[in-house]
Amino acid sequence: MTIHKLLLKGAADDLARLEEFFQHMSPLEYAAGVRLRALAVELARRPELEVSAVAYQDESLELEVILASDRFREPVRIGRDQAGEHCQVSWEWWTEIKEDTGIGKAAHMIVAVLTSYAANQ
Repeated sequence: MTIHKLLLKGAADDLARLEEFFQHMSPLEYAAGVRLRALAVELARRPELEVSAVAYQDESLELEVILASDRFREPVRIGRDQAGEHCQVSWEWWTEIKEDTGIGKAAHMIVAVLTSYAANQ
């Protein structure tokens, strides 16, 4: 399976880079990933995180997020539902991202999950 990965920099051009990175996707998949791409940009703005967007051959996409201070841990993988209105913060925890306030809340939760995980290892 072919996998493409884009490391975000927390820079102003991250969204444009993401749009270009995912332009080859089908229109349906591209549209469903809009909010997940917005979440990626929000997470990448946080200096304590490193965020990569990952695209798979089957057109699925996810985010890989790690604490910048703990690069050798397994990344947290953030996926989305079929409609693109919820993201999966952990195996059993989904949160709404269809509004900008939801993206902010999701970003806070992801930071909390990573920080808690690192503290307990």
